[in-house]
Amino acid sequence: MLIAASPHVSLRNKRDNLLNLERFILDPENAYPIIQALTKSGLAREDVSTCVMYIYQANHSTPDLLSVAVKKEIEQAREESSLFREDSALASLWSCYIRLEGLRFLFLVLAESIYDIAHIAAGKTLRKGSEDRAYYTEMLVPQSYEVDKRKLNSTGDMGSSGALTRSNNNNKSMNRDPSFGNVLDVNTEQFTNVLHLKLAAQTIFNKIRATPFPENLSKILNSIKIKTESNFSDLGLGVTANFVFLRYICSAITNPTGFGLYKRAPDAETLRFLVLISKVLQNLAFGVEFEKEESMISFNDFIKQNRNNMNTWLGGVSDNKTETVEDGTNFSVEISQGVRANCIKWMYRELWM
Repeated sequence: MLIAASPHVSLRNKRDNLLNLERFILDPENAYPIIQALTKSGLAREDVSTCVMYIYQANHSTPDLLSVAVKKEIEQAREESSLFREDSALASLWSCYIRLEGLRFLFLVLAESIYDIAHIAAGKTLRKGSEDRAYYTEMLVPQSYEVDKRKLNSTGDMGSSGALTRSNNNNKSMNRDPSFGNVLDVNTEQFTNVLHLKLAAQTIFNKIRATPFPENLSKILNSIKIKTESNFSDLGLGVTANFVFLRYICSAITNPTGFGLYKRAPDAETLRFLVLISKVLQNLAFGVEFEKEESMISFNDFIKQNRNNMNTWLGGVSDNKTETVEDGTNFSVEISQGVRANCIKWMYRELWM
């Protein structure tokens, strides 16, 4: 019984309790501390945040909730480096919200690329294409997706570091084909894999720029940017990059099954490639070139070539510009009244029983 002393909830029967609890939660100033209190009591923050988010989404007042959550996080931030960095209530609310408002965008941008990457990694033809396409697909299958030469050996398999191995019969037969000569040496293979990764990252970034961004997400990002810049004037684009790439697009790239973009968990080799794509796009979004990771330095030219376009795009989605964001064609998940009622009942049980 976490909030029984509140004047909002000293009621005579369960139905009135539920109605007043909903009113209490729908005050954003109350919702944020409720999430924190229930989390401290041992409940999973994600479960509590999801329940609260569903209640607000059903009431069409989610922006109010996120606005207060952003304000609270800014107030609690001791310095710029700690802003929006922790696994907080805001992070959980945002994770839920992007699944309600942003799945259509992710599907348009990522689904096809992830499908192709997964099928190439498995040595399969793409979408049951023609015989010519099947032949060229086999020809283009990389030995591995690794770009770190220390993990590559002369057979094209991953080294003994325990990372990844390949056992694709098509690849092995291809390597024995005299028309291919000897198996690619490590330098050539690493260079080829870098090209594959650059092509994949460029394809996805082009789709990101060409696909209208969800209007509701853009409005939230605009609010986050304004509130952040009022306290930390130089963090506008960085905060947008944090929420759009680190907490949205790149999360979907590295967890495509969790976002409904691929029907099964990717194998180890596909996941490795997706993680590398995510890493490159994150550095591009934050405008940070690679320094410490020698195997990734070759992607700095990709970052330099696309930096201005990235900054322009981030500025567009966070300023809610009409040429960047979707206008009137949002795909929002509607929360039914039944789901809303179940969420309120669940929170009632956790708060009073």
